[in-house]
Amino acid sequence: MQHLALVAIVVPDYDAGIAFYVGKLGFDLLEDTDLGHGKRWVRVGPKGAQTDLVSNAQTKLNDPHRFYLKSSWFR
Repeated sequence: MQHLALVAIVVPDYDAGIAFYVGKLGFDLLEDTDLGHGKRWVRVGPKGAQTDLVSNAQTKLNDPHRFYLKSSWFR
């Protein structure tokens, strides 16, 4: 059976996103990896859920280091 594996969300900045989803909603912080150039790969998810949220901090459209999500969306 297929299920949705990742959902991308936009947050004002990574730490604010972590504070909200982990601190306020009680989600688990599953991964926080530095990608360089101020970008991070941050995954959070509800405890025991099969779907994770991937944070993408807001960027300017002309930012040469803008992050594009390239992933397998279904597992």
